[in-house]
Amino acid sequence: MGTFEAPTENSHPLLAQAPTTGGMLLEWSFALLCGLAVAVPRASWVLLGLLCLSIAVSRSFMARRYLWSDALSRLSGLDLAAWAAIPVLALVSTLWSLDPGASASKGALLLLLLAAFTLSYAAIRQTDRSILVYVLRGVAFGVVFGTAYLALELYGNGLFSRTMYNSFGWPFGIRVGPAGHLVKDGRSVGLYAGALNRNTVVATALLFPVLLAFLLWRPRSWRAVAGALVIWAFAASTIMRSYSETSKLGLTVGTIVAVGAMLHWRTMLLLVKATWFTACLLSLPAVFLFLNLGLQHHEPIKSLHQIQRLRIYESAATEYLKAPLIGVGARSSAVVQNWSDDQESAASTNRARIQVHPHSVYLEAWLDLGAVGAVLLWLLGHRILTAIARQPRHLRELLLAHFATIAAVIAPSYSMWQLWFVAGALLSALISTACVAAFASRAPAPD
Repeated sequence: MGTFEAPTENSHPLLAQAPTTGGMLLEWSFALLCGLAVAVPRASWVLLGLLCLSIAVSRSFMARRYLWSDALSRLSGLDLAAWAAIPVLALVSTLWSLDPGASASKGALLLLLLAAFTLSYAAIRQTDRSILVYVLRGVAFGVVFGTAYLALELYGNGLFSRTMYNSFGWPFGIRVGPAGHLVKDGRSVGLYAGALNRNTVVATALLFPVLLAFLLWRPRSWRAVAGALVIWAFAASTIMRSYSETSKLGLTVGTIVAVGAMLHWRTMLLLVKATWFTACLLSLPAVFLFLNLGLQHHEPIKSLHQIQRLRIYESAATEYLKAPLIGVGARSSAVVQNWSDDQESAASTNRARIQVHPHSVYLEAWLDLGAVGAVLLWLLGHRILTAIARQPRHLRELLLAHFATIAAVIAPSYSMWQLWFVAGALLSALISTACVAAFASRAPAPD
């Protein structure tokens, strides 16, 4: 690996060096990682990336005997409680879970993923800016390339993946069947409408951290602003072309929060905090109120009552009453029998009767981990928002937009036990952490 030289005192870190062999290796390694994270959004890719980040970013990782203790020392007791409590509770829930095997495996894997993230976080905080520069440039290139691939697939009806499947028999990370490749006479003729939704969600999660890195490239430069707007417009057009309504919601909310934070930071921060509190702690009471008032039987809501997701929310609220404090166990709602109106059939089973999972992380926390889990989820987000508020002005607006994007995405879809989704969110958090480590102490200055 080439030698990394620290930037001079008066130079901007992104402009400090001509590329070195080691720097270029890091840059293209992370470009490949982030491109694959968008193109093939599987937990294995991102988990591998998190572990590699722990090793590659630090020049003397093996010599850092106290890396783990350093990572823990950077977190307060409350931060540690918020960070580790959910996977620990998931493991403990094996004792009463409707599916002990699922609770144990998901809790253990989530704990492993968070441990890798914590080590990566410590490595980033110990790494010279000159090294982080290459990492961030690679991340930016990778996300742009990954989004370009996604645009090609969306506008070309799966052009690349269809070509790979028809030529080499490899579906390129997209399953074959009703939820992926539409195959006729052994050849892929197109993609199912939602086949690329996972890709789109990962691209949405990575968007604002990449914009932050790009804007910090040349602080207060009109070229950087113009470039960031071009990247946002390209990503937005791709996301809006997709069938992922969740991603569209995340993009819209994140953009509104970013603009609002630039106009009036304090108001937007309070609004995001209040929304997070409401989503985590009042979502299930709101469902109960909705049902108790009988609003599901009123027009025009009555017509929506037949929508599957509304029935899922109703059933989740009903099942919650069986274990209000500690829930039915981690991931139990994802493996139990489908929701049923047949009371006799329901009485013959000791399992909950909901459809796959509540399709909302906020409701899922209530159902799987009970009131304790909902409070822990709120505490985790609250600590993150507190940390964001302490950052310099040139960082915090897009950091807040990033948080709001993730918070919006988990509201109507996906599960807190889907490791590919958690890993994608953690990867985006590491990018934001790298931006903070590289630029927090260097306020923007005019060209």
